Amino acid sequence: MLLLWVAFMAFTWFRGGLSKGRKIGNKVAAHINIEKNLFHMILENGVSGSSLQMLSIFDNPYTSTDQISVMLAPSLTRGILALEKRFGPQIQLEQVKPIVSALQARWENECC
Repeated sequence: MLLLWVAFMAFTWFRGGLSKGRKIGNKVAAHINIEKNLFHMILENGVSGSSLQMLSIFDNPYTSTDQISVMLAPSLTRGILALEKRFGPQIQLEQVKPIVSALQARWENECC
């Protein structure tokens, strides 16, 4: 019985929490023109904790995909720096740097 309860809770958590974060992240990645797996890898390396849990926070009708992308700019910047520190310069990271830099500039103008 306990195993059944644990399985049900895991299913509920996955359906309600992490999958929402993945969907939101995929929408943001498409919006800013970054391949979704690369976006999630950069974000995962730029946040403390789970990036999918953080993304699921943005699941509300009041925050646009564009607003989310700007709010994620500092985390994406940290993620790129962390990946470059770990693996050195990478072509994929060099290609997304201008996109993330533009988001970071917007974040600095709009949020600070």
